[in-house]
Parts: sequence; C-alpha cells; structure tokens
Amino acid sequence: MPSERAVLGWAATRPDFRDQYDFARDMGRETIGHDVLAIADGPLTGPDAVKDARRRIDALKWRFAQMTPKRRGRNRQESQL
Repeated sequence: MPSERAVLGWAATRPDFRDQYDFARDMGRETIGHDVLAIADGPLTGPDAVKDARRRIDALKWRFAQMTPKRRGRNRQESQL
C-alpha cells in the first residue's frame, strides 16, 4: 500500500491520476451521504436509539467536512453555491 505522501505526490504531478483521485474522493463523500440517510431512515428501537443515531450522524458529518476540499481565491463564492 503506498503512503499518503506518495499518493498526494502522484495526484500533484500526474493529471490522469489526479482525475481518478478526485473521482474516488467524490465517491467517498457520496457514500457518507448515503450512510447518513440510512441511519436517519433506519429503525430507532430502544431508549437510546435516537441519541446513538445522532452521535453516528455527527461523526459522519465531521468526517465529511474533513474530506470536503477547502475552496480559496477567486472562485470561492461560486464553490459555496
């Protein structure tokens, strides 16, 4: 398994790899969205079910925020739409 540093180096220097990397990151974010919906729509049984679901969703939302690229510069406002 390559190191994170190696993968980021490839993404910075190889446009074909960067496209694949960006696609994989998009799919990871999409999967997190599906996971959040599955938890929210899932059965909530037991006295602590809502609290547990909220904790799991909050953790996924935090991870999603970490995976979302930070937009800076001229197109920052456009990327927030």
